[in-house]
Amino acid sequence: TREQSDTNIDKFNRLVVYDKEEERKNKYQNEVRGRVQDKNVKVDLEPQFVLTYYIKVDPVKKIVYYDKMVEKFNERSVLSRKLLLTNQEAALTEDLISEHFTSINVYSEKIEKQPDNVDAYFGRAIDYMLVQDFVEAIKDYDKVIELDPSFVMAYFNRAVVRYNQLVYNMSQSSQDELAAMTMELNAAKRRSPVASNPVDASSAAIKDNKRAYEHEMIVRDYDMAIKLNPDFVFAYFNRGNLRCAQKDFRAAILDYTEAIRRDPDFAEAYFNRGLAHRSL
Repeated sequence: TREQSDTNIDKFNRLVVYDKEEERKNKYQNEVRGRVQDKNVKVDLEPQFVLTYYIKVDPVKKIVYYDKMVEKFNERSVLSRKLLLTNQEAALTEDLISEHFTSINVYSEKIEKQPDNVDAYFGRAIDYMLVQDFVEAIKDYDKVIELDPSFVMAYFNRAVVRYNQLVYNMSQSSQDELAAMTMELNAAKRRSPVASNPVDASSAAIKDNKRAYEHEMIVRDYDMAIKLNPDFVFAYFNRGNLRCAQKDFRAAILDYTEAIRRDPDFAEAYFNRGLAHRSL
């Protein structure tokens, strides 16, 4: 047989088969139209939600996520921009990054004059988060919670930042371990085999314990956010994602189910719950 798009004269005596890939390419220029079922895609969890100022434009998903608590906070107009809930964060341009560094300085001056200004600490924490300074962002969220232990959004975003920091540290650690492993393999070629180093096993156990502790701190933040505002479905969703990262799929399914019970239109929760069931 030959494909319909194959115009080689020597193959014209063969049976013709439908060339679906060619048809898909020719019919639509837009990548989100046509035979989407023929695409090879990686199936990942829908990412965690965050309170931020920017949303990445998506040609398909044009949902505006709403929460009464966030709306009430925005009505106070204490920050330079409105807070938005999204799991599709937009990448910041150099100009926007510069704006947020300037905003950090403005909030810092305000905090010097008003050391107990919770909103200023919260605004600066978001700026630090946006410029990827996770350590300073967490410090400011800590201060917000110290001044106002009922500040749900601070618990929520602190958990998000802690998770982002954990992922970043793990990626850096993986790169370092890969480099060390390469050096070790090269060295092994030049020497006789030796017994495994007990120090390596000990350091690996310490890393595992530290990671488990960091996961626990993130879970506690989501637990507190849920305790203070049981209808904040995004906290259940993010906690479900964290459970999936820990391979605790049954607990993740419970979180996604609770989010769906409180918001039956929460598409991402259905999707991630399906993947969690599949992982089981």
